[in-house]
Amino acid sequence: MAKPLVRIAAVQVGFALIILAIIARAAQLQLFQGERWAEQARRQRTERAILPARRGGLFDRNGVPLALTQEFYHVGIAPNELTDARAAGRLLSRQLGIPWPSLSRELRSAKRWIYYHGPFTASQVQPLRRVNGIHLNQDYQRFYPSRSLARPIIGGLSAERSAGAAGLELALDSILTGVPGEAVLLKDRAGRRYDSPARLIREPVAGNDVTLTLDAELQEIAERGLDEALSRMSAEGGDVVFLDPNNGELLALASRQAGGRSG
Repeated sequence: MAKPLVRIAAVQVGFALIILAIIARAAQLQLFQGERWAEQARRQRTERAILPARRGGLFDRNGVPLALTQEFYHVGIAPNELTDARAAGRLLSRQLGIPWPSLSRELRSAKRWIYYHGPFTASQVQPLRRVNGIHLNQDYQRFYPSRSLARPIIGGLSAERSAGAAGLELALDSILTGVPGEAVLLKDRAGRRYDSPARLIREPVAGNDVTLTLDAELQEIAERGLDEALSRMSAEGGDVVFLDPNNGELLALASRQAGGRSG
């Protein structure tokens, strides 16, 4: 009879040791390593995203835009956050040009997040800003309203990133460039982003606008006059410079070289 009791006691001691080991390991994980594991879990489930900042514009002495940054938007919808899904859907359909039957089916589906890439203009999404459940993702694109006017002077941006690559875009890059913002995006266990609103950490700060001494009207006259003169005289190149006689400020600059290149 003693042997079974010994075996039972041994089993009980074994279970007790296992339980103590589990408790000790749990205490180690929770009390001593809890913060480290929690931080690792946060890193696996979240991702910090950079929010672009609007680049400052370039304007002539009279306020005529020579280089602008246009904002456009992508639209996300969280159906569970909409207080009146039908009214919100009608507004979305009207503003974004999305057919109501298609949008209605999306809103009635079990989707937790509906995304429309667009891009949509600021005027299109303006009425949507006040609607709970509609989330706007902003982006920017550089635009030159005067097309080729004064482009050798204005320059352009790098193809790889939104930074000045030539001309005044490069020379004034530190003034025109804004400060990006930051947001946190959620990820699933596989590391894929959720199509859901981001948690804002820091708002982006727009770059500074710059008003130049150039006069767009005089610049156009200079470029057109130089092109006509070169064609008439079959010249290889030439330059035209307009300066303000009162202070020496540059009002217009046009340059043409052999082969039709502008300088």
